[in-house]
Amino acid sequence: RRDTRMPAPCHGAYRIGSRVAHCWKLSGHGSMNLVGAVQQSCNVYFYQVGLRLGDKVINKYAEMLGLGYLTGIDLPGERAGWLSGEEAYNKRFAKRKWRWTTGLVLDLAIGQTQVVTPLQLALMVGGLTNCHSLYKPYIVKEERSDDGAVLRQTQPELKSRLDFKDATVDALKESLESVTRAGGTGGRAAVPGVPVGAKTGSAENPHGDLTHALFVAAAPMSDPVIAIAVVVENAGHGGSVAA
Repeated sequence: RRDTRMPAPCHGAYRIGSRVAHCWKLSGHGSMNLVGAVQQSCNVYFYQVGLRLGDKVINKYAEMLGLGYLTGIDLPGERAGWLSGEEAYNKRFAKRKWRWTTGLVLDLAIGQTQVVTPLQLALMVGGLTNCHSLYKPYIVKEERSDDGAVLRQTQPELKSRLDFKDATVDALKESLESVTRAGGTGGRAAVPGVPVGAKTGSAENPHGDLTHALFVAAAPMSDPVIAIAVVVENAGHGGSVAA
């Protein structure tokens, strides 16, 4: 729900056991509801959401939104990605003898440890904002003969329906739209006269000093016709670079 607040306000970090997980804003965001947490991209808020839900519920909705699975686009070499979680993690890292711990849910809750593609991210934000459906993406719209006759035309193909309550969709759309408003992390992507819904992200990068900058958006929020995903590697923060 849009007004849901977590028990612990954000003071810049969150402790679970011996681990201290930080928010990007070290001075903290204070107590926030869902809309504010999405607008400000507050890690501490979503750490607590993740602990409430657990990895199985998080991945249930990730799968529903097409993350970690082939989209079926008409291009060769598409990768599916990988969704982490207790069972998948223990299997993948069995040779290293790494085991899943509760603290890893914190990473899962803010999108870390998951391996997804930019195309999957675009489909996700498109599905969330059109309220009901995910469609198979395609490159080739139609094929024509030399004289212009249409030989083959690609028709929209439904991948899955999204089983979300209207109140949930409304809260998500309000939250996404707040990201590009004044004070939001994606303010640089605001378009005058067009309500844009978006989310910024900064993914940890083990190969460099700068994070990977991520940004997803859909517009116009009243009746979306475009969905976008931007990933800029080794670039910095999502709001300042990818947006």
